[in-house]
Amino acid sequence: MEKDLAADRQQLRRLINGFQTSQVLHALTVLGIPDQLGGGRRSAAALAEATGCNPPALYRLLRASAALGVLDEDQSQGFALTPLGEGLRSDAAGSLAGWVELIGTPNFWQNWGQLVDSVRTGETGWRLRHGVDAWTYRSQHPEDGRVFDRAMVSMTGTHVEALVRSYDFAPFRTIVDVGGGRGALLAHILRDNPGSRGVLFDQPHVVETAAALLAEQGVDDRCRVEAGSFFESVPGGGDAYLLKSVIHDW
Repeated sequence: MEKDLAADRQQLRRLINGFQTSQVLHALTVLGIPDQLGGGRRSAAALAEATGCNPPALYRLLRASAALGVLDEDQSQGFALTPLGEGLRSDAAGSLAGWVELIGTPNFWQNWGQLVDSVRTGETGWRLRHGVDAWTYRSQHPEDGRVFDRAMVSMTGTHVEALVRSYDFAPFRTIVDVGGGRGALLAHILRDNPGSRGVLFDQPHVVETAAALLAEQGVDDRCRVEAGSFFESVPGGGDAYLLKSVIHDW
């Protein structure tokens, strides 16, 4: 019984301290360590020099990351990515680098820190701290918007291949992605369906950076970008309309 109680308390403590895990992964990724390790194992000293970090402090971060299973440490203080840690590289398939950058930002975790008052009042952490909703705040703070948009691209990359494999978009000549961000989902769909055209629709400050992503995916000649608010209207003429990670917000 005492052994079971100790195990339960240990598991509970891990849950309570979960924010520390998020911050370790955030720091590791923002400092560029996963990308530095893309070519293979490197020493802690070399990583500190390459990233301009304090060597002892970085070594502690690397050891913490190894304890979480995203890095592997050898006997010479050399570190390499584990298969789990590969997902933190910015160029990895299904990379979560954009998402981990977002969840460790001060605004993100400080807004979650308002959860008690949010439950009591029914207001979001954004409104309690800033007096506006998240969308308005990000439109007023471009850097926050950039981090959020990158996170959305990151999250889309984790499941878009399964989506395009499981659903036949070929019959649709014009596909409209409503609230489609920078166009990561629509670009993948168009790339796999060369007979289709797309319309990417989102707020002006969001779609202003979409052209580069669409061009990178080679679908910019088949995708029109429109700016606006879906509370007012959506582009007409579509054969299919997509809403991903949108409806739950409203």
